[in-house]
Amino acid sequence: MLTTQKISTTRLAEVFRQIDFAPREKYGPHSHHRLEINYVRRGSCNLRVKDSIVTFKKDDLMVIPSGMTHTFEAGLRGARLIQLEFMPELFSDIMNGSGLNPGHTFHPRKLLTVRSNVRIKNLLQTIIWELQHREEGFRHIVISGYLQLLILLLRENMSDTTPAPYPPILSSIMQLMDSSEPCDTDIAEIAARLNITTRYIRKLFATHIGTSPSRYMLDRKIERVKELLANTDMTLKEISSQCGFSSARHLNACFTRIMGYPASKHLG
Repeated sequence: MLTTQKISTTRLAEVFRQIDFAPREKYGPHSHHRLEINYVRRGSCNLRVKDSIVTFKKDDLMVIPSGMTHTFEAGLRGARLIQLEFMPELFSDIMNGSGLNPGHTFHPRKLLTVRSNVRIKNLLQTIIWELQHREEGFRHIVISGYLQLLILLLRENMSDTTPAPYPPILSSIMQLMDSSEPCDTDIAEIAARLNITTRYIRKLFATHIGTSPSRYMLDRKIERVKELLANTDMTLKEISSQCGFSSARHLNACFTRIMGYPASKHLG
C-alpha cells in the first residue's frame, strides 16, 4: 500500500501548468535536471535533440530525460502544452513507498514519445489541477497519480514506441541548411547536391514539418537578425545586407510578419 509518509521529496513538481506558444516560437537549446513531460493539447511542435528532430502533433506526449539538451519550436499554428516537470528522484521515492518491485523504477535515457494515450493525458490534468488548487488531501491524490503515471510510462518505455526522427534525406537537407549562412542557403543548389528535385524537398517539408523550405529559411534569417540585434551595434541596413534581405525596409516587413513587431524596436 502506498504511504505518502515514505515520500521524502517535498516538492512534488517545479512546473505544472498549461501554456500556449506562438507560431514558430523557439526555446533553447537548454537542459535541466528535472524530468520533463509535455502533452500536446493543440497545434504541433518540433523537438531537436542532437542531430535529430521529432515532430509532435495534437494528443502526442514527450518525456524528456534529465540532462538531455533539447530545443523546442512551436509549429506553424502554435502549440498548447500541458507541462509537468519534477525531479527524477520523485519516481524512485514513490516506487519505494508503494511496495512494488523497486527494479521497475523509470530512468529514461532517451526521448520517449507516446502517441494518443488518453489515460496519461487525464492523469497529467488531474495531477496539475490538484497541485494548483491544493484542496484537502491533494498530496495523496497527486502521489497516487504519479504512481499510475509511472506504471503507464514504464509500459510505454518497454514497448519502445518512440518513432524514428525525420527521414534521412530530410535530415540531410536540414543539416545543409543549418551549416550554411541563412543568406547563402539555396534550395536548388541543395537539391542538385543531393540529386533530388526542389519539388521533392517542398513535399518533404510539407509532410514532416508543416511548412515550406522558404519559410524554414526565413525563420533562420530572422533568428540570425535577432542575434545580431542583441549582440552587435550593426544598423538595420548592415544587418539586412548580411542576412540576405534586399533592404532594411524588407527586413522590417519580414520581421514584423514573423514576430509581430518591427526589428527596429530592438535598436537603442
